[in-house]
Amino acid sequence: MIINNKYNTLSRVPSSMIDGECRFTTLSLFSLAQDLAASHYGSGGLSIPHLQKKGITWVIAKQHFEITEYPLWEDSLVLQTWALPIKGPFFFRDFKYSYAPKGKYTTLDDAFASPTSVIPNEVAEEDVFARGISSWMIVDTSTGKPIKPDSAVMGSLSFCSDEALPHVFPKIANTDTWDWEQAFSPTLLDIDVNNHVNNLSYTRWILSFMNPETVQGKLVTVLDNYFISSAQFGQNLICRVKQLDENTFVHWIIREDSSEVFKAKTQWTSKEKVSRPLSLRK
Repeated sequence: MIINNKYNTLSRVPSSMIDGECRFTTLSLFSLAQDLAASHYGSGGLSIPHLQKKGITWVIAKQHFEITEYPLWEDSLVLQTWALPIKGPFFFRDFKYSYAPKGKYTTLDDAFASPTSVIPNEVAEEDVFARGISSWMIVDTSTGKPIKPDSAVMGSLSFCSDEALPHVFPKIANTDTWDWEQAFSPTLLDIDVNNHVNNLSYTRWILSFMNPETVQGKLVTVLDNYFISSAQFGQNLICRVKQLDENTFVHWIIREDSSEVFKAKTQWTSKEKVSRPLSLRK
């Protein structure tokens, strides 16, 4: 549903998107962002298959997300995304995730018994639990070079000037040292419709290749992703991690020749500050 040029949809937190304590996962938050963007672009005739027919496609450049709370299994959510006016070759897309009205349930039993919520005309600020910004480009599939968007490319997509967060993508400083690393290779399950690694895989890798002792009992509250170059099936990659302080980490994914593929920065906090325990009726 489009409301004030913002794409809105309802969602319930499914069992496939929860962790061992029945919480929505960080990776699932980014998975929803990809689905929302694809659905909104598709509604304007800008899905990847539509663009590929013209010899062009979407690529993501940067993401910044801030999470203030993690919903639980079967909580009812309102998910929003919208496109901002184009600047040069870059498209900007924002996200806002909220609890639906009365969608933050007291017990799991209440959640299962509750009917489907409705999308409100406006989301209450106190119900917002995550916000995000992202930067995209359209590139020529044969050359990989960005193209200047025009009316023939943009279809019927409408724009909104609201900002979920200030449009500043923090820089991630390089370092010559790291605390641990993991060698790996993308599998067939990592490959997307552009025939390279799906952007979600990078987030999954950096969250997977962590020293579990350093983040035990913690959850991600801020995540910055920078997509530098596309990894391919079967390439030999290395994920490196540098701990900057108790709750801050920098992540790199590089190839064997040390060329950069992806880098990110994560900030964590204790789970008690950003989640509630699952309750059942007595």
